[in-house]
Amino acid sequence: MDLVEACRTFTAVSELGSMTLGAAATGIPQPVASRRIAGLEEQFGARLLERTGRGVSLTPFGRDMLASATRLVELADEMMLDADKAKLQPISVAVPVSCSTRNLAVLAASAQEEGLRIDFQSGSPGRRADDLAARKVRAALRAVPAAEATWTVPLGCAHRTGLADPVRIAALRRSRARVPGEVGQLMGQRLRVLGEDNVPHIRDRIRRAAETAGLLPFQVVVDHSDSAAVAAVLSDGDLLLCTEDEAADLRLPWAPLIDPQVARGYVLDAVSADDATVLGAFDAEIADCLGSTGADGAGTAVSAGDESGRDESGGGDRAVSGGDESASERRGAGMNGAARVIRAVSDELEAAGLRARIIASDLDSGSQVSLAPDGLVPLASVAKVPIAAAVLTRISDGVLAADDLIRVEPAEADSASPTGAARFRHPAWVSVDDLITLSVCFSDNTATDALLRLVPIADVSRALNELGATDIHVRHRLGDLGRTPLERLDRTEAHLAYDLAATGPTQGDGHRIWQLDVSRANAGTAAGLADLLAEVWRPRRMAPESAARLRKLMSGNVVRHRLAPDLSSDAAMWSSKTGTLLHLRHEIGVVDHADGQSIAIVVLSESGNPASVQPAAEAALGAAARALHDLLR
Repeated sequence: MDLVEACRTFTAVSELGSMTLGAAATGIPQPVASRRIAGLEEQFGARLLERTGRGVSLTPFGRDMLASATRLVELADEMMLDADKAKLQPISVAVPVSCSTRNLAVLAASAQEEGLRIDFQSGSPGRRADDLAARKVRAALRAVPAAEATWTVPLGCAHRTGLADPVRIAALRRSRARVPGEVGQLMGQRLRVLGEDNVPHIRDRIRRAAETAGLLPFQVVVDHSDSAAVAAVLSDGDLLLCTEDEAADLRLPWAPLIDPQVARGYVLDAVSADDATVLGAFDAEIADCLGSTGADGAGTAVSAGDESGRDESGGGDRAVSGGDESASERRGAGMNGAARVIRAVSDELEAAGLRARIIASDLDSGSQVSLAPDGLVPLASVAKVPIAAAVLTRISDGVLAADDLIRVEPAEADSASPTGAARFRHPAWVSVDDLITLSVCFSDNTATDALLRLVPIADVSRALNELGATDIHVRHRLGDLGRTPLERLDRTEAHLAYDLAATGPTQGDGHRIWQLDVSRANAGTAAGLADLLAEVWRPRRMAPESAARLRKLMSGNVVRHRLAPDLSSDAAMWSSKTGTLLHLRHEIGVVDHADGQSIAIVVLSESGNPASVQPAAEAALGAAARALHDLLR
């Protein structure tokens, strides 16, 4: 029995004094009213009404129960009214401040068509979570890692000027010298993080990536307000981590961030399962509010299968040279940009008193950029790499044993070498493998010459030919590098040797200092050295164990003042060999990136500055190498 409806009938019949009129007043047939009264009387165990020929009247028991029945009916009506009011109350939803008014209005309008009202409360991720926990709102869009999200929104970088390419956070790393061209426009700038991204799964990942790439701690900034972050972008040229929609609202150019790839993630949390179900029906409208391209991560721009961001459209034929302007123009607008960078690099080096041949080559795609790559150049200590390759080849062929001991005499030591066997004061037995280590890692001339006694220069040439390195020529021992005019001059007159080195070329390829004469000295081309690096890192002819050993040795090179500061980081290992002789400043090597890309760099340069220590020239070479390297990233 419905007690409330029975009491409603009882009060109506009592008030009107008629079963028929009371039934009509409550909107039920008279027999139903009679059954309800009878049910009450049976429930209470006493009669409520006296039935007479003229109608009905209350019994004494009925008069006593009428007040209680009336209160019950009034309370039930009041409760129903409260229920109707409650159903008309909007569902309060905490949303990100980045949601636009228009998109929220579209969501609210769609809900109203379904008889639902929504009230939005904007706030930071922390505020939204706190308000939901405190039941100040009935639902909230909670920030979560992208892997756990219903909706994801890819993040990129906004800048006050256009960004031609996707952004890597390593581009913000400072350099010792200004990196020329468009590549260097972001160098040293800061990355501003909005309040919506001040959550561990985004903020901490960005900071870890920045530390790994070699950025300074202050270069990732979480501002006290979003307006302060945008002001810094407009005034200082910093980058803003944001969505593409946010950049459009700010009228700032935007480019995706591809290293690291980060995305906002959201799920809908609600106090009740009913609210979650009702609001979940508007997933497309919620996606539009967030700037996501779809629910459940569908269609988002974050893809685990495309992290490199490298342009492979040119296949293995992408090559740009500073000496081939028309060819770069034929390759399109992207290559025009690369040509401008190369031209700017050339201008910067010339201003620093340097002439350079530079090649940067992606060892897998074959993409290559270069500056004046042609022509033979004296190799100085860079020649130790092809010599080591030849010796390791003879070891893999079984001609030599790595543990064979070779006697090194003090009298053989060359005083010009600062480290290694050149500083030995007593005879020593050194294994072949350790001599290679001294030669490559410590640039030890004495150790290298000991190797050349085991593998004569003619055999080195044969081994290099077998490896396809036909543009590299080893003609003399490395001890000869310490017998230039510099060693015969007083320190106060050393500048004369540097002047002679810079101004001494004769007609053709000759030179007044024979160690710089490419027809007599150890010499090679930038392209030949790049090919040798490719063989060592991606061996086809060289024995894999020999190539692996040489890569390991080059990674342990202790001379790291030239290019390493601009190319190495926790996310990029620089393995190299330098070469310095009078005015020559060389370095060759490979950058192995954490994402799997390997880029070979060859820098062969001559300085017009008559000095031994040239930090500005080293910095300029590092900046130039990085500029060409970054064109391939």
